[in-house]
Amino acid sequence: MFSLSADSIKINKKLEINYKTYPAIKIGRLAVHEHYQNMRIGSIIIDWIVGLCLELRKDIGIRFISIDAYNHEKTINFYTKNLFEVLQYPKNKNKLTLPMYRDLCQK
Repeated sequence: MFSLSADSIKINKKLEINYKTYPAIKIGRLAVHEHYQNMRIGSIIIDWIVGLCLELRKDIGIRFISIDAYNHEKTINFYTKNLFEVLQYPKNKNKLTLPMYRDLCQK
């Protein structure tokens, strides 16, 4: 299961258009039932979300997919394998979540 909502993010790296914030779709929740974990279902869901966002961006502005990932090594590795990057490392290393994003203009 997953949930999506509108979002915007600030990107510190130089992009071809200089805006203060960029439009995004936030994955609010992403979960796979424990009986079906480690079967690539989470990655398949992300691929579906990316496809949906690519279709939606024909009509509305979407540049990024964002997520506040749980700050656990396994979770961060999962999103990194699915082409997400850390948006900003928290000053407090014990913070529960880590903001990440995926650029829809990158392959």
